[in-house]
Amino acid sequence: MTEPFLKIQNLNKNYNEKEILRNVNLAIYPKEFVALVGQSGGGKSTLLRMIAGLEDFTSGSLHFNSEQPVVRVMFQDDRLLPWMTILDNLCFGSRRRKKRAQARAMLALVGLEDFENYYPEQLSGGQRQRVALGRALMAHPQLLLLDEPLGALDALTRYKMQELISKICIQQDLTAILVTHDVNEAAKMADRVLVIRDGNTSLEEQGGRRLDESQIEPIAKKLFNDIIDENVKGSYAK
Repeated sequence: MTEPFLKIQNLNKNYNEKEILRNVNLAIYPKEFVALVGQSGGGKSTLLRMIAGLEDFTSGSLHFNSEQPVVRVMFQDDRLLPWMTILDNLCFGSRRRKKRAQARAMLALVGLEDFENYYPEQLSGGQRQRVALGRALMAHPQLLLLDEPLGALDALTRYKMQELISKICIQQDLTAILVTHDVNEAAKMADRVLVIRDGNTSLEEQGGRRLDESQIEPIAKKLFNDIIDENVKGSYAK
């Protein structure tokens, strides 16, 4: 059996007296695309930040199958430096000629090869997120973390970005974890979808990443109903 790329055991996170995550157990396998869905405040983004090493956990364990895996995060805001060109944003931190050649290749990969001398303010929201994706891929990450990166985009641009991210993850054999509120997005892009509720993984469903388009809608409907059912049960329990 394949060894997990990432293994989380009995993970807990508290802010002062408030419990954010409790007893989370999760295994992520190489080249797998996993989506985390659920209501706001359930702990999805907190879990992602702990995986990225941006936050500490209170107790439990989080182990990768290599000592120092390359992990990159793509956020909802593009976080581009406004005073730099698009090419310079991708090359930030290095002036080597090889780096610039790599950056140009990355811009071509995300469909922005003609925009290297533009500044972020000259691009649309979708184009800026393409740059942010290219910047994350510059480090050749083993794990790509996606913290609602498409949440602010219009429907058509969002669809195109879903297609692009999915294609690149398959082409480059990336392991990826996506946080999203959109069950359709989760069902379409992921191999597995985990529903996070009250700080724990309450449900798990198969995603439609490797399925035909016609098979994705039933998965999304089931996820939506699962989340609604869990919320109704939770409200009665309280």
